[in-house]
Amino acid sequence: MNRMIVDDIELFTAALSQSYVEAWQEDSAGVYCFVDGGIIVKYTPEVVRIKNVSKTTSYYRDMTLFQVSTAPIDE
Repeated sequence: MNRMIVDDIELFTAALSQSYVEAWQEDSAGVYCFVDGGIIVKYTPEVVRIKNVSKTTSYYRDMTLFQVSTAPIDE
């Protein structure tokens, strides 16, 4: 079951519990596509930093949807 992250408290809870979080961004056709997944290592009002086994990447919060996932997508 996936659940969208909407509020700061949800980001805080996901980071504290080290839940697997997916990042989704809109493509040129207006469709949201999976771009990354991992655990939240840092977040600010503007940026969320996600770390997985291969890299750490930052995503702007106003351009990205985040959701907590119970099962990670195989890469």
